[in-house]
This record gives sequence, C-alpha cells and structure tokens, in this order.
Amino acid sequence: MKSIAPDSLPTQAALTELEAFRSTFREALEENTRRMEEQLDALRSKVEALASAKKIPGDRGRDLRDMLTLLRGHKVNPAKGRWKTLRKLVSVADDLDMLTERW
Repeated sequence: MKSIAPDSLPTQAALTELEAFRSTFREALEENTRRMEEQLDALRSKVEALASAKKIPGDRGRDLRDMLTLLRGHKVNPAKGRWKTLRKLVSVADDLDMLTERW
C-alpha cells in the first residue's frame, strides 16, 4: 500500500467540519432542553393553579393521581447517558401534557 503525504490530505477541512458538527449538536441539545423546560414549566403552572382552586373536579383529581404514577414510575439511570433515557423522559413529559391538555 502506498503512503500518502500528510500535506495532501484534507485534515484541516475535516477538523473544521468536526467543529461545525459539534456546534450544531450543542445547539440542538440546547433547543431541546429549552423546549423541555418550557413544557415542564407549563405543567407546573397548571398543577399550581389546581392547588389554589377552591373546588377541584373529580376528573382532575384522577388526572393528578395518574400524573403521580407517571412521575414516580419512570425508571431511568441518567448517569449512563443513554439516548434511550432521554426518549423515556420526553415520553413521560408528553404523557403528562396529554393528561393536563383539557385543564
């Protein structure tokens, strides 16, 4: 196999593209984090409003119990840093949104 001179390889271009990819990855993570934080803030506001209400409809009480089940029932290990963990957390947040959609 023939050797190639390092000068003739596009190493600088590859390094530049890797940095651009890293930047895009970080932007995507930050945007997803921002959206999840907004979703959780909205859920919190709904639950706080429910807590300060004079009367709570029975269906909302059931929804609240279902929320607790979802929140307590998710089993993830964040220390492992798996994408599967993030998908599970997003799924729980989406399920919580569906429960409080008609509040």
